[in-house]
Amino acid sequence: LARFDSRKPASKWGNFSEPRGQDFRVRGPNYLADKKKIPSEKQLCDLAGLDSLKCTEGPILELGRRPGGIMSRLAQLPDADTQFVLIINFVLPTPTYYVSMAGYFVAPTEEAVEDDPEAQKLRARLMEFCSDKMTDAQRDDVLKIVPRLVEGPWVAKHAVGQKPALLGHAIKLQYSSGPGWFEMDVDVSSSSMATGVLRILKGVSKSLIMDLAFVLEGQKDEDLPERVIGTLSFRHFDLNPDNSPLIKLQDADN
Repeated sequence: LARFDSRKPASKWGNFSEPRGQDFRVRGPNYLADKKKIPSEKQLCDLAGLDSLKCTEGPILELGRRPGGIMSRLAQLPDADTQFVLIINFVLPTPTYYVSMAGYFVAPTEEAVEDDPEAQKLRARLMEFCSDKMTDAQRDDVLKIVPRLVEGPWVAKHAVGQKPALLGHAIKLQYSSGPGWFEMDVDVSSSSMATGVLRILKGVSKSLIMDLAFVLEGQKDEDLPERVIGTLSFRHFDLNPDNSPLIKLQDADN
């Protein structure tokens, strides 16, 4: 899927982009006492790309293992031995296809954040989140999504809202990992509420600009202030897999 470039004509079928982490509000340094939120610092991870795939046989999971995918291309880069990629794969139910919309977020190396203590701390926390040191239930308790509908009709803004939510408390998450990557497959069909929101968004998706941010919730003073891990934006993207040529047909196992 093509990244949005303001210097070029927008794609008829939509684009993706990477919003600024600073445009999202997160828990401040004293949030547990004063409940105040502040603009985030720049997001920790860079968005390397976005997959948009569809399949009739079943959901497309564990994209990190797929030959020829974004992860396999990232693994061929000169710095592949030191990079770590977080994959967030939204598995969307539609009447005709299983659709996967997945963002690939590249974490900074230790050396890249050596002059930024707060980024060092968040990177260490992200690495722990992606390791065997945490159980799936513990991960479900800390990973938040922060939606922001920048452009779109009132019905969509009302459906999406702007309130952060713990993803694993609302939707079933499946975790997998491999060398240099960790993946979360987000089963939207597991939530009747999320499925209803998707139904609304699908009908008006070409008129939407929807930003998403991902945050590890700060539940203790030492984990505050929060900082966005990564961001992703869908810009006028046609979510109908029967129409959009950008949602590529795949086999479930390839």
